[in-house]
Amino acid sequence: MRIFIIGCEYAGKTTLVNGITDWIAQTMGSYTGCHDHFTLPNVGQGEATDEIEETVMELLEKVPSFVEQFQRFQFVYHLQPVLYHRDDFLIENWYYADAVYVPLYYPNLGGHDRQYLARFIESDLKVLAPDMVLVLVKASPDVIRNRMRQQPRPRCPLKNSQDIETVLDRFQEVYTNSIIDAKISVDTTSTSASETLQDFVRQVEPHLRPVDRQRILSHQTLEQATSTTR
Repeated sequence: MRIFIIGCEYAGKTTLVNGITDWIAQTMGSYTGCHDHFTLPNVGQGEATDEIEETVMELLEKVPSFVEQFQRFQFVYHLQPVLYHRDDFLIENWYYADAVYVPLYYPNLGGHDRQYLARFIESDLKVLAPDMVLVLVKASPDVIRNRMRQQPRPRCPLKNSQDIETVLDRFQEVYTNSIIDAKISVDTTSTSASETLQDFVRQVEPHLRPVDRQRILSHQTLEQATSTTR
């Protein structure tokens, strides 16, 4: 599966990603992770995340041109063909994090127009992974505001609760304008994590690749064979 998930902070992206990885494991017998290290200042992974984020915050103030270079490197790096040789590829916010948050919070980064950069990357992505599915995760402003208040996060990319409507509108805009062919959206305003996952599975089913359908059937056959021998 090729899944590209976007959306405002606190909309429920990570919860959905966790549900999708569990669903892939249960239905296809595969285990996969998600690339989620693109949203400033949270661009670090692993044990050194805190130290990396502190460095990024300092660089944003002192050498913003370096941060822009690093971000563009990250975006293009994830167009490597080898990444798409795997059975599954899940990625979160990718180049759209910059397209939404940079104009709002980091005007000193300047440089490339983020909408232009998105079109540039997607032109290659359509050739490399024409079966990519773009998923917009959204929720009402009041629900996001409430989640933000109940679960504060250090260095949250969404800096102010009064920006929620703007950020939601901008994610909707980039989703609408994306040239990726397969698009679905889920709304977590009044649904549980399991209900949101069910909605995703229902909507993604027409976009499954033949190889994904075969993986599901093969895993079902294996599970049935295993259960009969117990």
